[in-house]
Amino acid sequence: MAAVNPGIFKAYDIRGIYPTELNEDVARLAGRAFVAYLSARRIGVSRDMRLSSPAMAAAFIDGAREQGADVIDYGMLGTDMIYFAVCRDGLDGGAQITASHNPKQYNGMKLVGREAFPLSGDAGISDMRDMIVANRIPAPAGPKGTLAEADVLDDYVQRNRGASIDDWKRFSQRHGNETIFKYSVTLLDNIEFIVARSDNERREIIQSFTRRGIKKLPDGRKVEDIVHTPQSWSKRKQ
Repeated sequence: MAAVNPGIFKAYDIRGIYPTELNEDVARLAGRAFVAYLSARRIGVSRDMRLSSPAMAAAFIDGAREQGADVIDYGMLGTDMIYFAVCRDGLDGGAQITASHNPKQYNGMKLVGREAFPLSGDAGISDMRDMIVANRIPAPAGPKGTLAEADVLDDYVQRNRGASIDDWKRFSQRHGNETIFKYSVTLLDNIEFIVARSDNERREIIQSFTRRGIKKLPDGRKVEDIVHTPQSWSKRKQ
């Protein structure tokens, strides 16, 4: 394969244009280097909805398994959800295949270790870069790892049932690029109402759903009927 561009290894993630800078070959090497750096035995992998992400995730998983780690494939998740999965399932690390807010021609990966501690250019990502660029990934320490699938949504929803408006806004903003907005719909289906601090904030929240064609929740309630200001909620109770 062609030489790997060291410039794709950033301060907080690995990121580049697909497939010229970052492709399945590089993802496979990243999976190996990730497991080698962490001395990981079990990791989790998830991805966003970019068209290149399924193939990139599969290649990363292949590399991690080749290096000897057992892998749990969580499918399509938001980045914070794989962090939750790493902690819930006691994993040695996790990888989210995503380029976050960057344009569609990009892809990448965000990486965490135990307890969802993030890898960075100072610790972890630079080590992986050095291993990959210099072709010095250690030989696998054992047989090829196993592959399993798991789901995190129900537990994640339960964990966030008491979310504040600020928590919800951060969640919806993180997934605002159509990644998996359906998860916030599921989350809202499990709570009674949201209190916005102003009429403008209420409109902003409602519009974030209607822009995506979502006017009702799975239980039949209209989005506009569960988002209230303190004043509108008081009027509704009268």
